[in-house]
This record gives sequence, structure tokens and C-alpha cells, in this order.
Amino acid sequence: MTIAADEALVAVGRGATLVTVNKRLARSFRHAYQQHRRSEGREAWISPDILHWSAWIDRIWELHLYDSRDGPEIPTRLTPVQEQLVWEQVIDSESDSGLLSLGATAQSAREAWGLLNEWELNRSEVKAYAGDDCLAFLDWANRFERLCDEKGWIDRVRSANCLLPQLTLRILPQTALLAGFSELNPQQVSFLEAGRRTGCEFLQVSDPEIRPSRISRVQAPDPEAEIELSARWARRFLERDGSAQVGVIIPDLQGCRPQVERIFHEILQPAADDWERIGPRRTFNISAGKKMSAYPVIRAALMVLELADGPNQLSLIGRLLRSRFIAGCESERGARARIDVQLRQLGSLSLPMAMVQDHCRTSHQVCPQLDQALKRWKEVRTKLPSRQRPSRWASSFSRLLRSIGWPGDAPLSSNEHQAIKAWRELLSDFARLDAVGVEMSYPDAFFRLKRLTSETDFQPRTQPASIEILGILQSAGAKWDGLWIAGANDESWPPPARPNPFLPIALQRRRDMPHSSAQRELAFARRATQRLLSSAGEVVISHAGMRQDQELSPSSLFAQLPATELSALEVDSQPSYGAVLRESSSLESIDDASGPPLRSGDIQPGGTSLFRFQALCPFRAFAQIRLAASSLEQPASGLGPKERGILVHETLELVWRKLGTHSQLLSQSNESLSELVEDCAADAIKGLARRRSVEIEELFGTLEARRLTGLICAWLELEKERPPFAVVRPEGRREIELGGVRARVRIDRVDRLADGREVIIDYKTGQPSIKSWEGPRPSEPQVPLYAVSHRGDLGAALFAQIKAGKSAFIGWSSEPAAVPQAKTADLKAMTEGWRETLEVLGEDFIRGRAEVDPQPKACSTCSLHSLCRVHEMRWQDFEEDD
Repeated sequence: MTIAADEALVAVGRGATLVTVNKRLARSFRHAYQQHRRSEGREAWISPDILHWSAWIDRIWELHLYDSRDGPEIPTRLTPVQEQLVWEQVIDSESDSGLLSLGATAQSAREAWGLLNEWELNRSEVKAYAGDDCLAFLDWANRFERLCDEKGWIDRVRSANCLLPQLTLRILPQTALLAGFSELNPQQVSFLEAGRRTGCEFLQVSDPEIRPSRISRVQAPDPEAEIELSARWARRFLERDGSAQVGVIIPDLQGCRPQVERIFHEILQPAADDWERIGPRRTFNISAGKKMSAYPVIRAALMVLELADGPNQLSLIGRLLRSRFIAGCESERGARARIDVQLRQLGSLSLPMAMVQDHCRTSHQVCPQLDQALKRWKEVRTKLPSRQRPSRWASSFSRLLRSIGWPGDAPLSSNEHQAIKAWRELLSDFARLDAVGVEMSYPDAFFRLKRLTSETDFQPRTQPASIEILGILQSAGAKWDGLWIAGANDESWPPPARPNPFLPIALQRRRDMPHSSAQRELAFARRATQRLLSSAGEVVISHAGMRQDQELSPSSLFAQLPATELSALEVDSQPSYGAVLRESSSLESIDDASGPPLRSGDIQPGGTSLFRFQALCPFRAFAQIRLAASSLEQPASGLGPKERGILVHETLELVWRKLGTHSQLLSQSNESLSELVEDCAADAIKGLARRRSVEIEELFGTLEARRLTGLICAWLELEKERPPFAVVRPEGRREIELGGVRARVRIDRVDRLADGREVIIDYKTGQPSIKSWEGPRPSEPQVPLYAVSHRGDLGAALFAQIKAGKSAFIGWSSEPAAVPQAKTADLKAMTEGWRETLEVLGEDFIRGRAEVDPQPKACSTCSLHSLCRVHEMRWQDFEEDD
């Protein structure tokens, strides 16, 4: 028998139970019941008995449990989390389980077990069709069943069968109404028949068919444009009728949820600057929950639990310092951000927590609240046992989070409060693993908890909204004033078949099981299409014309509908909220390419970099020298090119401090020279470790010292070919003044030849070129700067290219014999030209010249693109040229 939806609400008010096919429809009926009661003038009423099928079976099981306390012992019903662990244990007991992805395999086996019981498949029949995978599953299923029998457990899918002989009107209602069930599986049919035999009356809530006044089929350029079009249409629909209910069906909603949420917020709630914190009152609802691990407050909890007392990844420490869910974040936000910058500058990928605490106590970045939180965390963390039961780990995890002040002292949104409540419920589920599990180590317990958060769907409760965005299955039984069906292309609708891999496909098709064949999916799609087309007064079907480079066609189920032009939908193409703000404001364009002038003669920071940046791009010199703007360091594994270059410089400095002269170099045997270089390399590596305040592994340090020794010994062979010289300054500092700029510079090395002339040498481990000294904007002005400021008789100005297999002197010499490989030139005249160039660069910097004017390829080594927005400027120039 059937009953109309409005009559069903009256029956619920008289005590009937309403059972829906899914949670969304249950919420919809509860909201309709509230409106029904209000229309009767009531201000209070008994909560209606409306729940979805799984929740109804759970309640009947609980009633049966308490109704049978004096009867035979009832098996313990496993939770989904417990079931998963039992399946993993069963599968892991197989000798070849190491070849499997245990968690994913157990999940697929659970799904197959559910289908086996819900569709009442005979195992002998399954075995007759079985292949290797199916035979393995049947073996696991037998082991699972035996283990449950031995332990007195029962899984959730079989608990419905266990209830069949126990059903009475003491645990069943007099009348049960079924809503949204387009088809029932054999287990559900058996359950309802057993219920009818006890005297329970089951009525089907009929779906009133709506004859749509208008059906349109449109084509959008691409999937993103299709979603935007549906959002604009929904907004226009509400603008016409503020009390209307609008539905938007998106078949692959779970896969494109972030994109859908972003676009609908931009169109419907553009002024909300933080979607996650809007709270329960929204213009639209998305009936597809995100994984718990996707919520920031849950990610913060997992981040805290991932911390180790010893070394931690720098990325993990950075997330800890930037998290707003840690005690004291509101008052220490800036100081913690500066600590993050400092730790990045150490150049190590992992750091001990003790170093983080040391930085919390420094005079410059005091973070007493974080320091105390980490101290409390460490006290709890170090006292944890190596192994314990899941319930004890759940308690330990909670203590760790409390010790560090999670979820912080900032006000929490409604969604965040609900996420925290869901987290605590998940910990409770985890603690129940005691009944089926064994003792675990901390890493195993954390891994399982983290996987639970990535597998568990969570959707905060919100007030009913005018626009509902949902998938095909969630739309069962729903009615709207307007409906948009997206994704109606030939690849998505009907959906492709997805038979379970652990059950014989031939048997699944013969029994017409869900997702078993293309024919089954086509039949399902036809029923769903017919239902959707009669569920709203106005219906729009859409599909994208292109997806990336693939051309799409409309689904054959909608192809008979005539195509409609987009203009016929009367959907406006209003600009985005940001564009409206820009257009509504009076913008004044100011061409300001100069900063405030500086006082001539003051010592400026930056040294040679000041002139280099001014030559590469005036804005870069202004930003990096005067504004101290820089990007965050990105440490790499091992030593980066910059640090390797520093080690070469420092090793050579130590070597020449010990050798001193060319003759002393020649007097060394190969063995003694190699030992000297190796000792200097080791000292340089130790010095780098002290500056970074981190330890360098002994093996890595040995390998790096060996690399430096080979590289520098090969370079010294080239030095032996030079005429006699003495190293005057292996690393020299001096103060220079050019164009009003006073700066301190550091020269890599100055040699004195036998005739008294001096040679300036700048070490390079890359691919230097003397062309970088030329022109009005030299890209590498260090050597010219040293030459201009040199007071002695200059004999040569050189790059020393120290590179494996490519060692060479590159530069200019006043005489051919002064340095091998150097070119001969009039250094005096060349130095005067360099002086004029550097004077101009210095004057430009002092007077504040700061326009964005990069040299070719200069942007490839700059990290300030978001500050200077050079790419926007270039695009604007391109449009003007076009």
C-alpha cells in the first residue's frame, strides 16, 4: 500500500515511524514535519520518529538487546571500525598478504561480504563461478565467520538476519512508512516480510509526480563553466521567488566538491571571506560530506600527534608554528611566524623539538605560551609506553592534545565545534578496538587513527537552505521548485559499471546486482532520469562541450530533448564580487617608480649585492636592500648549491692561510696536500654545522669532505702552473664608497705577484662569464667593484671557476704571463669605465630609483614576483601592443 507525503506527516504525528532511504531525505522529512506542525499553530511537539534505514536497524537491535536480557546470550555487534580491523587481521594471516594493500583490500572484502549477505547469495553458487580472487575472498569470508563465531561477534550486515526470528511488536512499530526506496535488496525484502508477519504494517510513501512547466537542455563550454552557469541560474531562480526550493544535481559531486563549493560561494555568498567559518546559516547546502582529515582543526590534531620528541620534519614544525589551534597563537602569532623564518634559514630538513623551544626563549622572539605548551607536551610524550591497547592510546592522544592547548584559544566556528565533537566520537570508536585488537605501538596506533580520519565522512549540521547541491543517490524522494541536472554527458550518464572484484561478475550480472553491468546502470539511470524530470516545476539539463581536450556529447537519455540557447535561460553574466568592488570604486593610477632618497655617505647594508640588484632591476635593490623583503627559505635534502659554494670558499681560505705562497704549494707532495685540504674541508663543514646549529651526519660529512678534497686538489694543480705569487688576503674585508653609497664588501682573495702587482680573485662554482662585467648594468659587478676600490697596482681581475672538470681562470690581465688563460687588457682604462658605471648605479640607489625594469632572465633568479607583479605589467604591455 502507498500513502501520500502529506498524509505520511499526519501519520508520523500519530506515532508512526518513517524510514527513509538515506540521511538527507530523513532531514528533509523532519524539516517538513516542523513546518507542518507550525502550520497547525503549534509551538512545541513531540520529536517525530523519522530516521534512515541503517539507523532504524541499529535501534531495533538495541531494543532487541534490552528486550532479551533474560534470554539466550546475544552476540556482540561489531562497529564498522572493529569490522575493518577484524578483516585486516583475517587477510593479514595469509602468507602472501605482504603483496596486498591491506587496508584497501580489507575494505573491498567488507563490501563484497555485505553484497553476499544483502543479496542472499549461495556460497556454493559463488564458488562455481569463482576465479582466483573470488576463491581467496571465500577463504577470508570463512575465516571471518569462524572468528566471529568463536569470539561471540556479529557484523552489522548479518545483524539484520539475526533479528528476523526475534521481531515482535515490542521492538517494531505498529506502522512503518518507507520513503525514497526505488528498489529493495533481498535482505530488506526478507526483513519487511518478517515484520509483516508480526503484525507491523508497512506503507510506501508515494512520490507525487510534478509535471514540469519547462524543460531545457543546454551546453556549457567546459565543466567549470557548467557549474558556474548552474549557480547563476539558481541565484536568478531565488531572485524571482525568495521562498523557492532549488536543487542542483551533480553526478560526481564527491570528486569536484571543492570546485563546486568555491564557485557557489563566489556567486551566492561573495561577501563571506571565510567559507569554513560562515556557520549554520548558508544560502546553499552540499549533501556530500568531506573527509574528517580535510577540516583544519582535525588536521591540527593529527599534526600534534605526529610530532616526535626527537627530530621532526621542518614542514611539520612549520605547520605547528603557524597553526591557530595551538595555545597562545592569537597573542604570539607574529613571533611564531618569525621563528618559522629563522628555522628555515638553518638549512636543515629536520630539527629536534628542543631547538624549537630554544628559539621560543630567545630575546628577539619570545613565545612563553608555546614554550610552556611544548614543555607540557614533552612531559606527556616521554612517559608514554612503547605498546598499549587502543583504549589507552585514545586516552593518551587526548592528553597530548590537551597538553599543547588544542584546539587553541581563538573563538571556534559552529563547524569547528561540530568537527571536534566528531573527533571525540572517532576516538571513542578507536578505543572500542580493544574488543577485537591487540596492543599497538605508537606509530601503528597513530597510523590507524589517521587513516580513520581520511576514510570517515563528516558534514556539519546546518539549517535548511534554499539551494541543495547533491548527487544522484542523495536526490531520492526529493522535490523542488526548480532543478538543474549537471554532468548529463555520454560518459557520466549513465555511469560506467563497477562490479565488485571479489564476487564473480557473471553471478552479479545474473542476479542484477548494483553496478554489475552497463545494462544495470542504464536501467538505473532511466529510472533516476524519469524520477528527476518529474521532481520539479522547472528543469534544466546541462552538459559540458569539452573536458580538457576531449569533446563531449549529451547523454542519450536526454538527447531527444531539443537544445536550448543559453540566452533563453535569462541567466545574467554579472561580474564577480571582486570585479564589482573594483568597478564601483574610483581608482587612481599613480606611476611611482621612486623611493625616498637616502642621505649620501651613510653605510648601506647588502655590500656588493646592492650594486648587483640595482643593475639587475632597480626595484629588486629597493625591495631587498631597503625593505629587507625576501622569500621564505626552502631547505633541501643535504646541502644546497649556496652552502656547497660557501664550503668551497671557506676550505680555500683555510688552505691558503696554511700555505700562504705559491712556493709553499709546490713544496707539498700530493699526499700531504691532499691531507691538508681534507683537514681544512672537515673544519669548514664543522663551522657550517655550528652556524646552522644542527648536526651533520658523520657519513655525510665524510662524503662531503671527500668531494671538496678532490675538487680543490684538482684546482690547486691549476694554481701550480701560475708564476710565483703570495696570498695577501685569503678573505679580505674593506669599505668602499661609490656614487654616495658606502658599503662593506668582502673580497675572496688578493694575490701579490713577484713584481709587486696584485691580482683580485672571485671564486665561482657555477658558470661565470666576463660578459657579466660589461655594459651600463653589469649583472655580476663584484669583481669590477673590487677592482675600482683596490688601492694597489692591479695586475689582474679574475673569476676562479672551481667546477669539476671545468676549472679555469676567467678574466683580464695586464700582461699575458701574469695568469694562465686570462685575456690581456688595459686594466687601468677598464677600471675607469667600471668606476663610471658603478657610480651611476650608486647614485640611482641613493636617490631612490626603484622602477620595475628587470634585465633579460633576471626574473628567473628573483623571488619577489608577487611584490613587483612584473608578470601583470608584461601582460598589460602585451595587450597594449596587441
